[in-house]
Amino acid sequence: MVTNSDATVVKPLDLNQLTMQADLIFSGKVLATESRWDSTRSKIWTHVTFSVDEVIGGSFAEKEI
Repeated sequence: MVTNSDATVVKPLDLNQLTMQADLIFSGKVLATESRWDSTRSKIWTHVTFSVDEVIGGSFAEKEI
């Protein structure tokens, strides 16, 4: 019998490590969520749209992400 599986290993990081590695840190609100199949219809991804109230780290000029 052949079985397919996926696995993910996540290295635990403390808050300082997370902030040092982040491209963007912002505060905001969730405006919308939408679940969609990937192109092969093998995985479902959830796409989230945020309103950006304040950029805390990095740079981002738009009002939504």
